[in-house]
Order: sequence, then C-alpha cells, then structure tokens
Amino acid sequence: MTTVNDLLAAGARVLADATPAADVVEMRRRSAGGELVLQRCARCGYLRYPPAPLCPECLSRDAGWVTDSGAGEIWSFCVYRRAFTAPFADLVPYVVALVVLDSGPELITNVADSSPDEIRVGLRGVAAPWALPDGQSLIYFTVTEQTRVEERQS
Repeated sequence: MTTVNDLLAAGARVLADATPAADVVEMRRRSAGGELVLQRCARCGYLRYPPAPLCPECLSRDAGWVTDSGAGEIWSFCVYRRAFTAPFADLVPYVVALVVLDSGPELITNVADSSPDEIRVGLRGVAAPWALPDGQSLIYFTVTEQTRVEERQS
C-alpha cells in the first residue's frame, strides 16, 4: 500500500526538478493549509483544474479562488508496476486515477492509502492537498467508500 507520506516524499522530489506555471504554484500555495482550493472564472463561473491564465469556456482572464470539498469518484485508473519517474521507483505498484470531482473538475492524481487490488472504477473518496516542506502542496485521492456507484443504484 502506498501511503500519503510515501507519495509526498516522491512528489517533492519530482517538484524539485519542475518549473510549474504561476497559477499552479499559487493553487499549491493556497491549498497548503489542507483545504482544496480551485480556480473559478469570475465571468462565467466555470470551475477549473488545473488552474490556467484563461478560462477554457469564455476565455476570460478574470478568476478567483474557491475552496472545494474534494469529494469525487474514480472514473478510470491504472496501476504502475514500473515507476514513471525515478522518485516513484520505491513505491511500485502504485495507482494513478482519473477522478471526477462532484463539483465538476477532473483531475489525474495518485491514490493514497489503498492497495492497487482494492481500487475499482466508481469508488468514492476525497481529493485533498497535502502540504510539502516548501509551502506548496500536492493533491492525492483517498478512497472513503468501498461501494461502487452502480451497486448503490441497483
């Protein structure tokens, strides 16, 4: 099982070699307090992830930041049995998932605190930021409900 602490250590090493866009740095800084903060277009209200200088819906440059619950569902996932980048080599196998938040945005993130054989499409959970020592944060998804959406609807 890959823990949040394992992912934080690996993620911090990846970030050390990256130069993220200014909007991404700002989101990570705002989310370092433990609440997921996303960008919302001031003109049309579109909630977006990842943050960007222009709204993809109306092309406005005006945006603000809002707190999101992070509640969402796994729509797709893959299990990495070989590390995509060197800092994750000690974590294999680990899970990367497409998570659709209840508020609309889709994000690709690691799944923490679950073993790969427990992960299924339809699992519910929370995408939450975890603080890094440099004052930024990374978002990880944690499964909170083992019941698939399809099973609840039957």
